[in-house]
Amino acid sequence: MAFLETYTRAQFREIAVEEYNAEATVPVATDAGSGLGSFFDGDSLLAVVEQRQIIYLSLIARLATIPANSDGSPNPDVDTFCSPFIGPRLGQQAATGPATFSCPSNVSTQVVVAVGTVVQAQSTGLLYAVIANTANAAYSALLNGYPINAGQSSVTATVQCQTSGVVGNAQIGQVNALYGGPGQVTVPAAITTVSNPAAYDNGSPYESDAQYKTRFTLRMATGQGGTLWAMASALLGISPSTTWAIADTKNASGVTTPSYFTAVVATLGQTGPTSATVLGQATTALEGTQSINGAAPTILPTRPAGITYAVIGPAILTVGASAVITYAAGFSSAIVQANCVTAVAQFIAEIGLPGLAATTTLAYLKIASILYAVPGVAQVDNLVLTLNSTNYTTDLTATFAQMFAAGAMTFTMVA
Repeated sequence: MAFLETYTRAQFREIAVEEYNAEATVPVATDAGSGLGSFFDGDSLLAVVEQRQIIYLSLIARLATIPANSDGSPNPDVDTFCSPFIGPRLGQQAATGPATFSCPSNVSTQVVVAVGTVVQAQSTGLLYAVIANTANAAYSALLNGYPINAGQSSVTATVQCQTSGVVGNAQIGQVNALYGGPGQVTVPAAITTVSNPAAYDNGSPYESDAQYKTRFTLRMATGQGGTLWAMASALLGISPSTTWAIADTKNASGVTTPSYFTAVVATLGQTGPTSATVLGQATTALEGTQSINGAAPTILPTRPAGITYAVIGPAILTVGASAVITYAAGFSSAIVQANCVTAVAQFIAEIGLPGLAATTTLAYLKIASILYAVPGVAQVDNLVLTLNSTNYTTDLTATFAQMFAAGAMTFTMVA
């Protein structure tokens, strides 16, 4: 390294002998069995260990000082540093999930929903295409699609958002329109409706520099497996949108249970139960039975006999907000109102799970400050948070296996 001239153990021992002889009247004996020879051996080994610690700390310091790109894009220097140890940075993922295609009545002849068929979420305008999925029992490789057989009226296919990132995540029933745009695969005439029976929560952005550095630090600072922080690193390797909590020696109800831990996983912004896909990815990441985005095995290499655990999703606490907002002259009431809804909903969605802490907090005054930061907001009055039909003007607290989600936002605009 440029700032440090490194030495081998033998070189450290030689330096020690030379320094001793420079001061002693009689040259030191370092033959096998000599007292000072053993001392120099141990001292040189300690020097090598200290040298390695200095190198390690300097490398970690270099990672911390790699600057962020001004446009927010990933800095490739971070990738060069981290990827040899924890695998590549997590890239964008497009949301996927089930979509049920239905006919008004049972069909008399087979109808096939072909791979490439496109449907739409009318509320967002996003398009979702049917994809091949051998894990879906309804998929037929021979037909290159999902058949509705004679005597049936529907089939549940797998679709993927054509836009990557969290934007493709959808609530139940949000993917609700057949799409017949130019060049699209034709939807069979017998099919009249489509709807998603489960929420899509696996769309995610690329992993930011800060997230990648955090995952690297957790993994390298605590070893490759067994520790709580190593398990946290594995869970963060599922997706940049993954949030987590772990309770050591506790079950899901918070009861002390020796040789046991509970992991709670969710996707930031989800408003319903954690999907079976995400729960399965969390179990796989913890067990290390296969690689998730390059993550190394986590529990198995160092797990003591008898350690068991559960992976669950959180209970969702849906929080609404209402206030009277005075908007400034020259601003559009509708635009200011929409921006207020977006800002508060985004803040609540990003709170997530508490990690190794016991609780998370939704700060009442933080909501007020967020509203005041929206351009055009002149004054905020009568701010109220609503949870389980009860109004609050204080902070809200979620316990270990609970997560806040944004509910209805009612902001009354006055000039």
